[in-house]
Amino acid sequence: MSYLKLNRLTLLDGIAIILIVFYHSIQTFNTPDAIFWKSTIEIQVLGLVLFTFISGYKFVLNHINELEDKQFLKKYFAKRFIRLYKPYIGYSLLIFIPEYIAIYIATHYFKADFGGITNFWNSLNIQGLENLLVGTNFIAMHLWYLFSLLIITVICIIILYFFNIQTLFIFSLLMLLYNIISAGYYKTSIFLIDDRTMLYLPVFIFGMFLAYYKDNENTKKIFIAFSILFVIALIQIINHSQTSYQLTTCVYGLTFPCLMMLTSSILMKFEYINNILQFCGKYSFQIYLFHVPIIVPALQRSVVYVANLDFSIVPYVITILSIILSIYAYEICKKIRLNILFE
Repeated sequence: MSYLKLNRLTLLDGIAIILIVFYHSIQTFNTPDAIFWKSTIEIQVLGLVLFTFISGYKFVLNHINELEDKQFLKKYFAKRFIRLYKPYIGYSLLIFIPEYIAIYIATHYFKADFGGITNFWNSLNIQGLENLLVGTNFIAMHLWYLFSLLIITVICIIILYFFNIQTLFIFSLLMLLYNIISAGYYKTSIFLIDDRTMLYLPVFIFGMFLAYYKDNENTKKIFIAFSILFVIALIQIINHSQTSYQLTTCVYGLTFPCLMMLTSSILMKFEYINNILQFCGKYSFQIYLFHVPIIVPALQRSVVYVANLDFSIVPYVITILSIILSIYAYEICKKIRLNILFE
């Protein structure tokens, strides 16, 4: 991968993680702009589809000449499994004790009682442990995404191993069609796979597709056309705020990454913006792990319930502080070698 392409993808990782942290930062706020971002735009979907697209894009970009090599696919699967499942389990173990202490104090001294606390106490049993091992993480609920990426990897590797990449692309179209049709009847899963995984699977393969045909003269036209579609779709979503999460994910998954791929080259020309996004992108995985379940909620409750501040600018400040504190938390763990749990 060339230095320029690596920088562009790192920048996009930076944008994705900022969107995700911002979404978690606005959860306790009911200002008009907070409601707009989390309920109308569903900004977390923008961050997740961008992350997912980039993952698929990087996979093909780095291994385009090895996709038919069965030995490579077996080795890659083993490596990817460790890369995703180790932090899923390791970070859960790392955060369990401080989260337990925080929830214990919140419950017994501040008499806090809300869904997350109730779910935590109710999951401290064998059933809760079993659910955690297979993707329903009551300790760090945001880690469902790592488990979904793992399942997406399994599906893609199996199809590549027994068939070929063209079959994978056709399969992706079928999954996209299924997701669109089932958007209005989103109650059951197929193949015993989590519904969210099925939504993000076509996005991952779409990233693979555009990386595979990156040198095709029509690829840039696809980026432009889908970017225009994103703008049109966004206007429709804003005007019709009842658009389902499932349909929104399908639309964003095909259009938003294309817009970001086009605009990334422009953003890279602004040194200050580029440096910030590159820095966030470099630590995007660590920020994703560490920003919840303690840092963002602690800042939210300190600001909203203790300082009694509910201004429109506050979630943006919390987002910045959460990113900074997440990086510091990771660096501390790295210094005392606790990062061995998740890296």
